[in-house]
Amino acid sequence: MLGGLLAFLVALSVLIVVHELGHYLVAKWMGVHVEVFSVGYGKRLFGKKIGGTDFRVSLFPLGGYAKMYGDITEEVAADMMKPGKKGEEAIKTEPVKTEPTEEISPEKSFFAKTRLQRFAILIAGSVFNILFAIVLFWIVNLGGRDIPAYKYETPVLGGTVENSPANKAGLLAGDKILSINGQEMKTWEDAEIKILLSPKQDLNIVLNRNGEIREYMVTPEEVTKNKIGYIGLLKDIPLVVGEVSKNSPAEQMGMKSGDVILKIDDINVTHWSYGVIKINDNPDTEMTLVVKRNNQTLTLHGKTTSVEDPKTGKKYGKFGFVPTVPMVVKKYSLGEGLVSSIEENIRYAKLFFESIWKLLTGNLSIKSMSGIIETTKISVEVAEQGALPFIFLIGFISLNLGLFNLAPIPMLDGGAVFILLIEGIRRKDFSIITKERILQIGFFFLMLLMVYILYQDLVKVLF
Repeated sequence: MLGGLLAFLVALSVLIVVHELGHYLVAKWMGVHVEVFSVGYGKRLFGKKIGGTDFRVSLFPLGGYAKMYGDITEEVAADMMKPGKKGEEAIKTEPVKTEPTEEISPEKSFFAKTRLQRFAILIAGSVFNILFAIVLFWIVNLGGRDIPAYKYETPVLGGTVENSPANKAGLLAGDKILSINGQEMKTWEDAEIKILLSPKQDLNIVLNRNGEIREYMVTPEEVTKNKIGYIGLLKDIPLVVGEVSKNSPAEQMGMKSGDVILKIDDINVTHWSYGVIKINDNPDTEMTLVVKRNNQTLTLHGKTTSVEDPKTGKKYGKFGFVPTVPMVVKKYSLGEGLVSSIEENIRYAKLFFESIWKLLTGNLSIKSMSGIIETTKISVEVAEQGALPFIFLIGFISLNLGLFNLAPIPMLDGGAVFILLIEGIRRKDFSIITKERILQIGFFFLMLLMVYILYQDLVKVLF
């Protein structure tokens, strides 16, 4: 647990450094003097001045900035919130105290550069985060990672959950999903993502049933604390035994990790959920299981234990094993790994923009977003699974960090780019006072957004 948390904090710091390094390198390339390169905000804790730039670590680690000569940065914008700092006086930052302040040529000011040069500097951070995500995905592709086998298989139904939206609509086992709302569904992962991003929205599902093309309208229910879509599709995948708990009924009856459960009493386990439901519905019950182990069919006998749900008081049956699904290792050559990495980043980028659009149009709850608490929790869990899954997750976060920073919100890189675009259209820069006001609005908006998402994180964790 502690090791996973430490790994996430280090990884988050790396992502911040990568982002700010993009701004720093391109600024230096364009001839802009960089006064401060900070990991974190607030009070300077320690650092070193190199080549006129103060490389520092600051008090609050969740963020960072590269302060360019003449620019109004996030750090300065925060200072503008303090009483007694008005107008142009607010952008006069304190010099770095490690060495005497040197005279800087006006030509090295950020605002002395052309709009095209400033644009390149502003987007460089996000570009570096995206390139870093491509590199991390590439590393994972070369090393190989375990993924559920079904995710890249054609979406053929193994059945539907009783009384679920899919069940009520008439979808059946053996149906092959061709498209949802006109978008081709090549894999189960495509279908899963489309459905979970569409709670309470009518979905036109086109499928192939025994060679006949049929269309169904299905409306996903809104489920879990994240308010995601669910229609109750069952994949044609077996119930595989994962970890077996010590001294559990599963261990006592001879069950082993990797066993495939074929039958429980009179129930054929054609889908893993059938087996899980059968066990859960029968606490303190003697059962006979037929399992497949290394091409052998074995019969096991055991009795479930009884576990009570503290919220409802209902009792459930347990054997003491963690159900899992068949996994495959996806591994690529050098060139194939890079191509696959680029393709995955493009796919996840499309997913990011689709999610943002649904959030803005009210078709997806803001509760589906994860803040720092939930992200940390997920990262710690993934870190415990091994290096490659953790690297993949950090790559995914890096991509989303880069894309989010391009949003046209003041205080983000995208907000500065948007202001630059408006200035280009009007062929005149805004005054310092105007930019100060814009940054103040952006600062308060981001603070409100962060507080709300943090609140939702706490609700998910505590309730």
